[in-house]
Amino acid sequence: MKKQILTGLLLLSVVTTPLLKNNFACAAETTSSIGSVTEDISNETKVGQDVNQSKESTYSSDIATSSTENVEVYASQGSSFSVMIPKVIILDGVNGNGAYSVAVKGNIAGNQSINVNGQDSFKLSEQTSEATKKADITAQLAQVKNTWNHSEIKKDTYTYTTGSITASDISAGLWKGVFNFTISLS
Repeated sequence: MKKQILTGLLLLSVVTTPLLKNNFACAAETTSSIGSVTEDISNETKVGQDVNQSKESTYSSDIATSSTENVEVYASQGSSFSVMIPKVIILDGVNGNGAYSVAVKGNIAGNQSINVNGQDSFKLSEQTSEATKKADITAQLAQVKNTWNHSEIKKDTYTYTTGSITASDISAGLWKGVFNFTISLS
């Protein structure tokens, strides 16, 4: 009878526990430029600054003849992104399988990518006294996509991928494990 109640509770938790998610947001080290203003023509300290490209508003000296003059224009905008990852995943108590989603959005430079990598595997431990505890089991993690470049994401709308966890050696008992996602802009 006790085993039937535990099985019922485990199945109930699989059905009723929601997938909790956590947002992770990041801004890159690039500093956004400050736009030039009309007063820069006479300001000693120029408002228009692009520290990333070492440029500031500059004006010519008096031009007194007909000519065609080049004007350089600079702008810098720092990359930013947001990621949603699961914070709790529930495995099926019968076969040890579970699934999750990862979501990514942002505005990143053309030479950058967003990386969201979970560990390849991790341990699950039975949650009981040490004297009667079973050996740890290994769970495998597989994620469809780990890296996104600028053309694969949108600034305001999440792009999703999926992942799965398999703990094929799951057996009777209460099990818990922890793995990490490494999130980076490179």
